[in-house]
Amino acid sequence: MGLKNLRSFAIMALVVILLSSCGIPNKATDVPTESAGDIVLKTAQGAAAATLTQQAMLIPTKTNTPTPTTTLQPTTLTTTIPTGSGGPMLSVSKDTNCRTGQGVEFDKVGGLFVGTTTEIIGIDTSGGYFYIRNPDNPQGYCWIVGTFVTIVGDISFVPRFTPMPAPTTAPTGTAGPTFAIQSATLKSCSPNYWFDVSVLNDGNGVWTSGSVSVYDAGPPITTVAANIVNDFKNLTGCPASPSSIQGDLAGGESGHLQSAFFTNNPTGHEITLTIKLCNEADLAGTCTTNTYIFTP
Repeated sequence: MGLKNLRSFAIMALVVILLSSCGIPNKATDVPTESAGDIVLKTAQGAAAATLTQQAMLIPTKTNTPTPTTTLQPTTLTTTIPTGSGGPMLSVSKDTNCRTGQGVEFDKVGGLFVGTTTEIIGIDTSGGYFYIRNPDNPQGYCWIVGTFVTIVGDISFVPRFTPMPAPTTAPTGTAGPTFAIQSATLKSCSPNYWFDVSVLNDGNGVWTSGSVSVYDAGPPITTVAANIVNDFKNLTGCPASPSSIQGDLAGGESGHLQSAFFTNNPTGHEITLTIKLCNEADLAGTCTTNTYIFTP
């Protein structure tokens, strides 16, 4: 090869090498670059995300707490009104029994005597009975018939109650108004004598009044007129005074009544007592009479 050809070959080889180097990619220039704005935006986004994450950690998670329910307790008839509260009061013109319900078929649990007063707690819808604080038990309550009642105070606000149904168990004893004589005793407080009689209502009626008359076979023969009463008292002591009083006698109840006073000593004489009981005051209404003969 000549020198000229050798030089031409060398030049062509150099050109080939230069052209080959232009086809190789530059790794440094192929990597995408970020502008300053992109960097600032990404920085701000990261800060905001961090702030939100921190706030979410600080906010407490809300827990759904079940709403509590209230159980209503049943109410009772016995509404307590403090003594001396200024509420309406009542008194009676005749000693009257106080019962667990509105009627003589209910059990007797107390009694209101003439001259005493008690609080009115309620009234039945008919107005015939009053629910009061039990005179014999200030912590309890009972019903009293309004026949002999005198009211003091305003009862317009007093609760009204529907009358309770009568007990399902029928009273024991003989049907109809009857009574039995339990005992007869001669008592004295100088210069007077009298007979005390205990009677039992063994029927289904209600006795409201009664009387005791005396026949002394003597000698001398004497009679003591009937002593009419509208309640049933047990007289004790000297001078005699009531130790217990019942306004009436319902089925199964017992009580006392007395003859009039007299001055002749009947000891050793044959005595006939005539006892009369009636279902209305002053020996009115339906009446039954029994006799009791004994020698005191």
